[in-house]
Amino acid sequence: MKFANKNILAAVLLGMSAFAACTPESDTKSLGPIPAGTFTVTPVANDGNRFVVSNTTAGSFMSVWAASNGGASRKVTDTLTFGRKGTWDINLTAYTQGGSATTKQQVTVAADIPPAQIVGFYDLTKPRVDTQWLALKMGAVSTTITYTPTGVNFSKPANAASNGGIYRKVKINPNRDYYLQVFARGQMVKLAGDSAWFEAYIGKDVPLNNFNYATNLVAGFNTNSDCGLVAMNGDVVPVACTGAAAGKGSLVKFTDAADFYIVIKAGSNSAANGLGTAGITVDSVKLLEQIR
Repeated sequence: MKFANKNILAAVLLGMSAFAACTPESDTKSLGPIPAGTFTVTPVANDGNRFVVSNTTAGSFMSVWAASNGGASRKVTDTLTFGRKGTWDINLTAYTQGGSATTKQQVTVAADIPPAQIVGFYDLTKPRVDTQWLALKMGAVSTTITYTPTGVNFSKPANAASNGGIYRKVKINPNRDYYLQVFARGQMVKLAGDSAWFEAYIGKDVPLNNFNYATNLVAGFNTNSDCGLVAMNGDVVPVACTGAAAGKGSLVKFTDAADFYIVIKAGSNSAANGLGTAGITVDSVKLLEQIR
């Protein structure tokens, strides 16, 4: 029994010595001084919208860049692009052994980068448009869709309510701004007991036959509203009375990076011909992508 007690005492003394060896006083490591964040900004030659930024903070092991236009990076050196004219902030948060520091500089951009047209087949007067913009039946009776050398015509079948359209896929970047342009000709008419419509959508839902597409209306016209009775002859989006782009200079914004579908549809809810005698002809659909 005495032998066991000696072993227990030895174990206790050994544990106390190990604890003493691990006290904070014995640790000689230091976090280092609080950093002073520094970085350089260099304009790209012959390009007033792009700037090379480089983290020059002493001892920095991580760089977090954030620009006021939404640009971001985690590289030590990178190139930031500003698509719009104006004065923009560039913020750097630099991390060192002593902590982090955030510093800011500003750049001035003299002109916008021109927006790029991203619809792969925007001219609806070209051959094979029927293979690029697919017809879509959205009701029991489809609106008559005719592919012609002057564009795609939407007209009313005789003696029936109808709904139908065309669609095409586009890829969207949520960090860009978009402007929809729909060039159309025609004039809807207001008839007793009838409501006719001409609408443009850009949505993530995949268009399916026999289903009414109603995801994310961008620009709409309806004969129940005064704007639905305007004579169409050019880009109609700026004069739309409903939709996300109505009254906003055709601007559309998105929150998801994904495939979207541009859907152009027309129809009416009665046998009356609210789409007009000649119907509505669309000769081009453009989606302009603007870097922020």
